[in-house]
Amino acid sequence: MSRSVTLVGHCCVDRVHGADGSVLLRAGGVPHYAGATFSALGRSCHIITKYNPADHVVTAALEAIGRNVETRPARLSTTFEFTEADGEIGEPRLAAEGDPITSADLASLQGQAVYFAPLTPNDIGADCFEAARASGKQVFLDAQGITRREPTERNREAAHAILALVDVVKVTSAEALWLFGTDEAEELKAAFGRLGVEEIALTIGSRGSIVISPDGIAHIAERPIDATDKVGCGDVYFASYIDARLGGHAAAEAGRRASAFVSRWLRERSALVAEGELALVGDSAS
Repeated sequence: MSRSVTLVGHCCVDRVHGADGSVLLRAGGVPHYAGATFSALGRSCHIITKYNPADHVVTAALEAIGRNVETRPARLSTTFEFTEADGEIGEPRLAAEGDPITSADLASLQGQAVYFAPLTPNDIGADCFEAARASGKQVFLDAQGITRREPTERNREAAHAILALVDVVKVTSAEALWLFGTDEAEELKAAFGRLGVEEIALTIGSRGSIVISPDGIAHIAERPIDATDKVGCGDVYFASYIDARLGGHAAAEAGRRASAFVSRWLRERSALVAEGELALVGDSAS
C-alpha cells in the first residue's frame, strides 16, 4: 500500500569555491535533494523546512520541485562551504547555522511517516521526534546531522536518545563509527537493536551499501559512476529507499532500488555538468 511522508529539515545554501576562484551558490539540504527525488518517483511528500527567505536560490529550488512545502522563516540559512580541487568537490564545512526546528513547527504533520533530516545536531530537537512518535507515525532518520559534533560520551548519549525514537535510520560508515565505534554490520545490528532500531541503511562509499533488517543483512554493491560532484547522493539514496519501503518493498529490495536510482541520478547529473549546464533545477551561479 502506497503511503505519504512528511519531510522535515533545513534547506541550506551551498557555496562551492572553484579552483579558478569562482564561487557557485546553490541550494542544498535534504528537502532540496530528497524532495526532488520524491517528486521524480511520484511519492506524495509534504515538506516542512526552515531557511532565510532572502536566499532566493533556495526558494527557486523549492518552487521547482513542485511539492507541498511549508516554509518557516529563519534569521539565517544554514550554509556550507565546499572547495573544488583536482576536479572534485570536497567535504562540507559548516559556515552558518539556522534556527532550530521545534515541535511547534510541526503542527501540520501529514501522512503515515516522517523523514527527519537534520544537517547539524541543533537542527531538530528531541521534542520533534517525540511528537512524531506520539502521533503514531513511522519515523525515518538520516543520522548525518546528529553526528556533526565532537565524539564525546555526552554527545553520543544525546544522539542515542534521538535514535531510540526512530524506526529506520540511514548512516554512513563514518557516522556508524562515531555512534558506536564500529561499522561492522553484525555489531551495528546489535548496537542499534539495543536502542530499538531494527532497520538500518548503511552506506559504505565505493563498496555500496548494507541493509540491516529483521529479514537479515543484505549487501548491495555500488554501481560505479565517474562523477566529480556527489553532493546530495546520500539524500537521494535514502529518499529512494524510503519511497520503496512506503511502496511495500522489502528492505533489501529497497536498498537495491535506491542504489539503482542514485546511479541513474549521478549519470544524468554528470552529463549536465559535461554539457556546461548546472546539475540540479534551482542551482544558480553568483
